[in-house]
Amino acid sequence: MKKILVTGNLGYIGSVLTPLLFKKGYYVLGLDCVFFKDFITNKKKKINKQIIKDIRDVTERDLNNVDCIVHLAALSNDPLGEFDQKVTFDINYLATLKLAKLAKKKSVKKFIFISTQSIYGISETIKELKETDLKNPITAYAKSKWMAEKKLKNIFNKNFHGIVLRPATVFGPSPRFRSDIVLNNFVGWAYNEGVINIMSDGSPFRPLLYVNDLCKIITEIIEKDLKKISGQAFNIGISKANYTVLDLAKKVKKFGKNIKIIVNNLAEKDQRTYKVSFIKMKKHFSTKMKKTFIDRGIKELFLFYKKNNINKTKFLGPYTVRLKMLKKLRKLNKIDKNLKFIN
Repeated sequence: MKKILVTGNLGYIGSVLTPLLFKKGYYVLGLDCVFFKDFITNKKKKINKQIIKDIRDVTERDLNNVDCIVHLAALSNDPLGEFDQKVTFDINYLATLKLAKLAKKKSVKKFIFISTQSIYGISETIKELKETDLKNPITAYAKSKWMAEKKLKNIFNKNFHGIVLRPATVFGPSPRFRSDIVLNNFVGWAYNEGVINIMSDGSPFRPLLYVNDLCKIITEIIEKDLKKISGQAFNIGISKANYTVLDLAKKVKKFGKNIKIIVNNLAEKDQRTYKVSFIKMKKHFSTKMKKTFIDRGIKELFLFYKKNNINKTKFLGPYTVRLKMLKKLRKLNKIDKNLKFIN
């Protein structure tokens, strides 16, 4: 039985991935500092062992007998990254390199780093960006991920295989749900208020990725021989699903009654816009993803909001908005200025 370490296993993606790996018979070890424990929809144990620890404090002992690491732990999205840029670099960059070096020293065989398509930043071309195209990260979050990507390539070798995944903007239900990502947010507004507020002119492009599909791809990679693709990066997303923000709002509108869309044309223009190519992903991985999964995901999100009674208070508050939770923890003096828990 392979032993898989999932960092950030109690987060939005990790809490979907961990049960999937557990069901497949892996020994699943989780490592998470549990910033976001107030909202959870599934309390069943679907893990072999849980380590409660900040990723910056990981030790060699935590990696004993680990075969593969899926590194999700991060301050993950642009607003969260801007909350404290120094801490963002400490967690997303320095802690990632420390983990990879320890893993190499402990003879871990595989390292899967979850990066982001935000590294493409502002794209001045209408073509779909391939993995080797120009990177233009404009936020602390994106810059920290891009820096980590570049350094990791020097750590991977023939005995320590690693790849980088750059997921599109993830959406869909999760036991550790978050409403501060675009499609989840739009459904939340539609469900609670019957109005979708777009805080821009709606023109930026955002590729999408169903959270379950990302987890299936990760599972496929765990089982795959990485010799031929070690050190490479892969865009992960749905082919031909590069939508504008306004396009996404219109898709949500179709699944509700009398939903209005409000576009804030006076807002500062969102410079983050990019179309992404997934040709390389389709060449190397067999997990199927279709545009219709977006419609399915929107339906599931409406049902998820209803089933879990995610009212406006939960939708707009620290229960599901990561930045608000960190601010709350700081205000209550539960975490210090470096975002570490105070004993």
